[in-house]
Amino acid sequence: MDVFSGVCLRSSLCRAYRKPLNAVAARRVHSSINSSHVEGSPEPDMRHVQINPEAGTVETPVGSLPISPFMDPLFYEARQRFTKSKPSHSPFKSTKFQRKLARNPYARALATPPRNCPISSVVLPNFFLQRFNLVAHPHTQRPWFVPQDLEPKAPKAIPTATEETRDGGSPDSSATGPVKEQRQGIRTGPSGYTLSSQLLLQEIQRRFSPYFNGHTKLMRMSDHGNAQISTVLNQAAWRDDMDSFLLDVMRRRVVESLLHFAGLSEQPDRNKYLVKCERWDDAKDHKHRGCLLFLPKDEALSGSETELVPPRLSTMTIEGVKYGRKLAVHNLLVLLGEDHMGQLRRGSALLRDGSLFLLGRQATVKLQMLLWKLQGYMAWETPEDAKSTTIDEKPRRQPA
Repeated sequence: MDVFSGVCLRSSLCRAYRKPLNAVAARRVHSSINSSHVEGSPEPDMRHVQINPEAGTVETPVGSLPISPFMDPLFYEARQRFTKSKPSHSPFKSTKFQRKLARNPYARALATPPRNCPISSVVLPNFFLQRFNLVAHPHTQRPWFVPQDLEPKAPKAIPTATEETRDGGSPDSSATGPVKEQRQGIRTGPSGYTLSSQLLLQEIQRRFSPYFNGHTKLMRMSDHGNAQISTVLNQAAWRDDMDSFLLDVMRRRVVESLLHFAGLSEQPDRNKYLVKCERWDDAKDHKHRGCLLFLPKDEALSGSETELVPPRLSTMTIEGVKYGRKLAVHNLLVLLGEDHMGQLRRGSALLRDGSLFLLGRQATVKLQMLLWKLQGYMAWETPEDAKSTTIDEKPRRQPA
């Protein structure tokens, strides 16, 4: 009976040690294993153990013992001699078409997962939608709808002591480096999507519109009958100027990215993400072509005949090339406004000297996508602005 009970005890301990049911069972098994040690017996000292691979022995305090295969380095070397290590990179080399497709902002935008806009009942890739989340107000704790995916990517630099003194603040000698901007509020609840359109956000605030107070439909599909989430959604506030606020945030992100790539392009040992073009034909001489940025000068605005002023959105066709035949041309003055254009001119010497720039390379793909999204978000004021014209290799001056 004792033998069978011992066998049963050991088998149960092995099962429990192999897969404990919970932390309490694991501690019980560990204590039972430690209690099996005989009191008064010397503890093994592993510091005096020496392995002799040539002789195949292990020197221990009790004498020389044959080495175990698990401790023999020659055993592991012979076992892994014909084992091929996993390659760090894929053995299949991507084709030129695959590399161009990965750098294509329009293909990446269409490849985003689809989401539903409950206000307009439209299902589109989430690139063409604007994501909103609920953020608690830091003082009143009331939930507010806040647009997401537009946070600044670069750390915000702290002003120097001279700038703080000029602004009326007290200088701080310890604050000399860049720090990350702290996020205000507490995020709660799931995310909701609306169509990325300034007209739709304006219709939400217009009374007697079919989309009036359409923001109350956001996130209703995610509550699943939860009374607590429904209460939070019923109390959520919506900005009256959400359309203009979102437009200003998107413009600021474009300005920050352009100044970042302009600063990198001015360095002699860095890649040229922004290339200055003297003529429209200079774009086809460059390998990395993403889109063209037009920054009109003062003489162009005054009616000079020497420079073509394209509309807000146009395309340029380059003949004789296989990839990058169509280039989008963005008029930054119409797209960003005079205030943000002035910030671009003051923040970069490269952007201050020229009027036509070529934006390219893979690092600028997200910026190209943001420019395209800003074009689709802004409302077209006149029918002439809504037409996307084609700029030939030798453009002509449009009549005033």
